[in-house]
Amino acid sequence: MVFASLFGIGLFAIAWQKYYPRSSLLPVMGISGPRANSGRRCQAGHYRAVFLSLPMRREMCFNGASLFTPHEGVVVDAVTRRVVSASRGWVDIDSTSWAKDVDSVSRSLVALGGAPYACKFAPTAAPPSSWKYWRVRGYFIRVTALGSNYEDVIPFQIGIDGAPGAPAECLHAPREADNSNVCAAATVRVPLPGHYEWCWRSPFGL
Repeated sequence: MVFASLFGIGLFAIAWQKYYPRSSLLPVMGISGPRANSGRRCQAGHYRAVFLSLPMRREMCFNGASLFTPHEGVVVDAVTRRVVSASRGWVDIDSTSWAKDVDSVSRSLVALGGAPYACKFAPTAAPPSSWKYWRVRGYFIRVTALGSNYEDVIPFQIGIDGAPGAPAECLHAPREADNSNVCAAATVRVPLPGHYEWCWRSPFGL
């Protein structure tokens, strides 16, 4: 009896990990659906604790060869199986197609009943680039459009991120730090959108 119960619980746990419920966030994002794994490969993240590899609470469902090609990503809570957030992005070949796509995204969100959302600590971007925030059907949508003035990263890229909760930059002021010296002695420096940098310094002084 005990073995049968444990066996049943094990089967349920396995089936639960393969279950992906429908999400109303995906059509708002313009992402193929109706589920997180619709046309996407899902993979759970892991982190190491001492000598063990333990599963993380988040699972990523992703399609697209790379960030340089059209791609979609959906993050799922590995326990509740609900969609936590979603994102999609692509890079246009020139400023004309990029401007048309940026306008098309705005018109699509308006057609869904969306309205601009005032993000208190939103990053600033010099035109034609922009960071825009929307509230659509109970979700918060961030549209990042990086134009020709972001040639040091990837020009003419568009990124759309959505989640039930507001983005962190809308809720909290950015940390005050003198970024001019943070990366001064960095071994590796990678430019990021918004004039940020990811820096890493070798502990061996290399």
